[in-house]
Amino acid sequence: MTHEGPIPLDALRDLIALTRALYVTFKGMGKGYDAQLAALTAIGTKLARALDKAQKGAAGTWNHKTAWLMAEEATQELGQVVDVYLPAKALITASGERLLKKR
Repeated sequence: MTHEGPIPLDALRDLIALTRALYVTFKGMGKGYDAQLAALTAIGTKLARALDKAQKGAAGTWNHKTAWLMAEEATQELGQVVDVYLPAKALITASGERLLKKR
């Protein structure tokens, strides 16, 4: 699918934040989640690169097209990491604990 318009940067930043929160959640769940952590690291990197490219390229440029492709691919991959067995409470708790540690 081609996208002519600009990438919604706020949505891209939200996906990066969600990826970070999921990483903290899986890390806090203990051993046995190495595959998820590796996937989330790769997804976060891809989303960050997409954000960088989106900010550098106007619609129709190589950076713009690449940013869209990377963002879509990373979003699909993120959906594969998360399943119905990851409770939202674990995500919120891990994120809240991270917030409190920064004080």
